[in-house]
Amino acid sequence: MDKNNLKKFLDDKSWNYDKKTIEQMMEKELEKEPEDINMEFVDACMNYLTGYSENTTPVKDKVINENKPKIRRIRFNRIMIAAIIMLISISIGVTAYAVVNEMKISDVIVSIFSDYANIKYSNKNDEKSDILSPYKTTKIYKELEAGGIDNIVLPRDLYDATYENLEWHNDFTENSVGFVPKLDENVFSVLIITYTDKKWVQNPDIQGEFSSSKKIEVNGIDVYVFERKGNDSTKANTTISYQIGLTQYYIDCPYDIETAEEFIKNMN
Repeated sequence: MDKNNLKKFLDDKSWNYDKKTIEQMMEKELEKEPEDINMEFVDACMNYLTGYSENTTPVKDKVINENKPKIRRIRFNRIMIAAIIMLISISIGVTAYAVVNEMKISDVIVSIFSDYANIKYSNKNDEKSDILSPYKTTKIYKELEAGGIDNIVLPRDLYDATYENLEWHNDFTENSVGFVPKLDENVFSVLIITYTDKKWVQNPDIQGEFSSSKKIEVNGIDVYVFERKGNDSTKANTTISYQIGLTQYYIDCPYDIETAEEFIKNMN
């Protein structure tokens, strides 16, 4: 888009995009090679966002209007690209660290840093699962249900796994349980928390120096997967996390991310 077409675009009265749309447009432009980035377009988007008001519909006058008081315009050069990427990354939930390290999660709910990932579960929709589990007669299902865990949905194989005693914590904000299932000589760690009210829902930090991450959808549920690469003495391991209604799940499994994805796809 050259300068003349850019101005026509900005002067178009029908241009009535919201903040998220402008951020996405800018992010797409910044995905190009540095020499191909249209800095005038990036500049215009930045000024548009600067003049954005949460309480009013954004209008193109806040970007460029020769007949009204102007918002101070900022010229960006390619030296500032890294700073712009950081700004946009934060706004959409993916940090510059995640971008540089080719993490696969691009979700406003998740922010990935060098040694942890934060999941903003308090911002997710409070929708209960409509999955009808065929495993309600299993021992683990009955114990979880009796302890106050709602929306019980686990990887299928865990229902038949052997496990050590469940460790419970219950108070006015939550019912939570931790246990250690064993499946085919593989040991897992599971933590499940059911919050008593949406106002108590926490945004957990998943710890680790991740080598890969992914967001997948299983039966309509967003599932976040974080892999830590192994070395000569340790195997790769992956944390799986998801929330259904007011119930959060954290499963640490001794798998790489591809195996963990296959494991969680069998979820009921």
